[in-house]
Amino acid sequence: YVSDYGNHCLHILDMNGTYIRKIGSQGSEPGQFNNPYYFDIHDNMIFVADCSNHRVQILTIDGTFVKQIGITGQYGSGNNQLNCPFGVTVFENKIYISDYGNHRIQIFDIHCNYLQTIGSYGSGNNQFNGPYGVFIYDKLLYVADYINHRIQVLTLSGSHVRTIGTTGKSGNANGEFYCPTSIYIYKN
Repeated sequence: YVSDYGNHCLHILDMNGTYIRKIGSQGSEPGQFNNPYYFDIHDNMIFVADCSNHRVQILTIDGTFVKQIGITGQYGSGNNQLNCPFGVTVFENKIYISDYGNHRIQIFDIHCNYLQTIGSYGSGNNQFNGPYGVFIYDKLLYVADYINHRIQVLTLSGSHVRTIGTTGKSGNANGEFYCPTSIYIYKN
């Protein structure tokens, strides 16, 4: 599966890179996308951050629309509202969404019921300035804090654990970031 931001769809390829088919097209109807960013697959369901539609869509593995979080085409800052979600990950039947325009992480249960918000705008611990990718490893939440040029590591309930990188300082030296967008932890 490949998220194609500019073509407003997901592509399905086999392990050799042979094209199988696509899911979605440009639009705001269920199963259509307007700038899809990151996605996650969990229990044969695809969770897609549909940025410019201000929602996360949940589809079956073959692309059939099931439900969504957020209000299509309407950004907002309330619970259950999103403003250009970029990242999404699912862990222990909870959906973690990086709500880029609201500078926060929203957490929902697997049935799309709102549970919690982590963070607010800023550069302190547990604050974000444009969170992008989210990843969970060893029961810790890693957030690519794009404009703050850092990775924040939090507990799953939102307590700050540590910061990787230097807040507000972009660079290319070891341990510095310039607008990090995604995180993946591979342990060999």
